[in-house]
Amino acid sequence: MNRILKLILDDYCNQKPSAEYRLMQQEVCEAQSRFMAGLSKKQKKEFLELDSLSGQLITVAQDDLSVLLFETLKLYFR
Repeated sequence: MNRILKLILDDYCNQKPSAEYRLMQQEVCEAQSRFMAGLSKKQKKEFLELDSLSGQLITVAQDDLSVLLFETLKLYFR
């Protein structure tokens, strides 16, 4: 991976989340808590595994978008 792209991705990971992101994160956590309240222990475990995988998928998608954006900018702004 290009060193500049790696620096951008590393820098992005260290940014503080926006107020909008924090608000949405809080809403998601509250909804998950309400949902999980009615689940058995086994269902809770499976739900948390699914949630973890979903988070990993989102991270991969963001990384793919970052690479695409970087490559496009590099191609058109030489």
